[in-house]
Amino acid sequence: HVIYVLNTKNDEHEASIQALKEAHQEEIQRILAETRETILQYECKVGEEQELRKHIKTLEDTLEQHKRLTEEALAEFTMCNKQVEERELGTEAKHAERIITLSKEMIDMKKDFENKLQHFYQESESLVNKCKPFRQEKLDKKEIIDEKCSVELHALINEMEILKKENQKITEEYPQKANKLQASYKKEKEPLKKAMQQSVADTQKQCQQRETKQKKSSETQEATLLWQMKKLEADLEVKGQNINELKKHSQKLKERLQDLEIQLKESQRETLESKNTMKNLEEELNSAKERLMLQENEILSKAGKMLINVIVNYFLLLVVHIVNSQVTYPIEATAIEIEDIKQQHKEELHKIKCQSAEEKMRLKEQLVKGLEDLVKKHSMEIKSAQTSMEAERKTLQKEFQVQLEELKKNSENEINQLEKEKEALKRKLQDSSFEVITVRLLKVAQLKQTLDQQANNLKDSLKEQILQSSKEKEKLLQPYIYLSCLQVAEEHLKKKYDDSIKIQHQSHRLEIQALEEKAKKALQVELEQIQKDQAALIETLRMELSEQHTSCTSHKKQMEELQLELKNVRALKKQQAKLNHFEYHFDRLLEEDFKVEHKKELNILKQDHRKEIQSMVSDFSSAQAHLQAKIVSLETELKELEEKQRKQESRPEDMHLIGCLQNKLSEREEIIKQLTEGRKFQHVLLPSTESHRNRSFSFNPNPRCLTPSMKQKKLNEVPSRVVSVPNLASYAKNLLSCDLRSKRSAPSIAKSTSLDQSAGCIRASYQSTQSSDMSHAARTQGNEAPKSKDDQKQDPRHQEWFTKYFSF
Repeated sequence: HVIYVLNTKNDEHEASIQALKEAHQEEIQRILAETRETILQYECKVGEEQELRKHIKTLEDTLEQHKRLTEEALAEFTMCNKQVEERELGTEAKHAERIITLSKEMIDMKKDFENKLQHFYQESESLVNKCKPFRQEKLDKKEIIDEKCSVELHALINEMEILKKENQKITEEYPQKANKLQASYKKEKEPLKKAMQQSVADTQKQCQQRETKQKKSSETQEATLLWQMKKLEADLEVKGQNINELKKHSQKLKERLQDLEIQLKESQRETLESKNTMKNLEEELNSAKERLMLQENEILSKAGKMLINVIVNYFLLLVVHIVNSQVTYPIEATAIEIEDIKQQHKEELHKIKCQSAEEKMRLKEQLVKGLEDLVKKHSMEIKSAQTSMEAERKTLQKEFQVQLEELKKNSENEINQLEKEKEALKRKLQDSSFEVITVRLLKVAQLKQTLDQQANNLKDSLKEQILQSSKEKEKLLQPYIYLSCLQVAEEHLKKKYDDSIKIQHQSHRLEIQALEEKAKKALQVELEQIQKDQAALIETLRMELSEQHTSCTSHKKQMEELQLELKNVRALKKQQAKLNHFEYHFDRLLEEDFKVEHKKELNILKQDHRKEIQSMVSDFSSAQAHLQAKIVSLETELKELEEKQRKQESRPEDMHLIGCLQNKLSEREEIIKQLTEGRKFQHVLLPSTESHRNRSFSFNPNPRCLTPSMKQKKLNEVPSRVVSVPNLASYAKNLLSCDLRSKRSAPSIAKSTSLDQSAGCIRASYQSTQSSDMSHAARTQGNEAPKSKDDQKQDPRHQEWFTKYFSF
């Protein structure tokens, strides 16, 4: 009955332990699932937050872009309006100012250039004149110093030679005297030697003093000369700076001249076009001149005939008067004849007047046209001569500038070479520089002479052209003079018709004035057309310039926009980098927070688990102690029964009960052993965190024999505590293996005796000491891996130990 109660209690205890283990594992799995769900929720929330942030960023970027585009459009619109207004005002003002400034600048540039050239030549001449006396002074001083030094050196050399001769004489005479006076004057040798040495030393000192004095004087002279040279070099540097400034100014003038040359090229193009038009007009004028010459020849022939007729009539009238005075005819006949002659004469005079008036009109028109053509030709020739003169002058100026530049370049190269060789050849450099300057001045003078000759030649050619034009004018005016002579003759002949002729002259004058006004108007119209063409060209050029300016401004705006875009992109990149860094930092913080929370939860779970295990172990230890006490009591009873059995024969029922009890005990011991092995396994997995606790709760799993001697020890021992819990799967496997072992070991137990039991107890104690030593070694090392439970099952020694342990 007692064994049944114990078995039931053991079963209940095992069921409660298994239930607790299952509940504990379920709670752990539930907690892990909850933590996973929370982590997933947090991750989903973080992803949603990132997506929302990205969406917000995109919306903000679109708003900023829209604002920026609107602002840029407004700014561009205002800028365009301002630029259009400013350009309209600026172009009008600039065009007028440019025309005025260009004309003024051309004149000023010419004057400044000529003045600067004259100033430059004057300065160069003054510098040359200034340098000449310095050169002469230096040469004179040098010659004087050289003469002094040479004289002093000769004197010193002579003195040295005299001293050397004296020394030689003394050295030659000394051994003779010494040989003569060796015996008698040995004592006098030393003072003589000393005197000689002192004299030589004195002479040497005097020579050295003279040399030092001469050196000092020469050094002072050299210092003065060097100071003068430095002064001259400083003056040259100042002059070189002035020359550099003039060069810079000349470069600026060259740049302005280049601009003016560009403008002149444009004007030359326009003049070429106008020249082409003028050539066409000249061809037309030549054809008109030829026609006029033919007409003039015809008119002259007609005028000669008319003059002959007038002279004949005049002589006839004289003859008539003479006849009237000499011969007295009847009055009526003479009167009739006179009247007839008068009528004929009047008719002829009328015809002559009409013809002469027509011819005068024609001649005047032809003369006016010829004069206008001559004036135009003369003006065109003068203009062409002026343009050719200006072109030649410009070419000469360019050639002169090129020559000046070449001379400047050559002078710069020479100056550089002179600077390199300054220390060695200063004097020669100065001489060569003066010679070069004189040569250059001669070249410049020659160029001036050539320019003056060319200008004089051009003036002579202009004078010749003017004389030719005046001769042509006189030739054209000869028929007019001839007509004036005819008019004088007619005035002498026809005083009566002066009034009518005056009236005709006035009418002719009015007509001529009208023709002149018409010609002037035609010229003005042509000039206006030319001005309009020029204005159109200028406007086209303005349009092109404005288009280029607009294109430049557009390019500048595009560049500015691109720069702004680059700045914005860089700023966005920086912001994105900052946000990415912030997000990364935020994610890291979240991860750290999650890790900390997870660690805290795990620590809490571990603490709860440990508390539960400790409570379970305490319950188990108390139950084990109670069971051990019962086992001890049962051992005593068994011993008593054995003693009784010795006395009495054993029953089969009792043997069966004993075998069952032994099987139960073996199963219990195996469960205890499995728990200890699981504790060892967890102790190896967590050596750092739970080593101190495992050492403090040293659970002794070594099985002992159920003897009365062990009762007191197990009662006095404190129940051990287990920290960790074994796996349920391994626990179930071990239970199955224990059941099989118990079934196999049951017949052996029935066959065993008390002697076998005692031997098994000894062996079990030996095995327990070995296992305790092995467990202590595993704890101290901590690096070796523990053997698995399946390996322990497969170990034959382990099985033998169990069979011997449970054999009675």
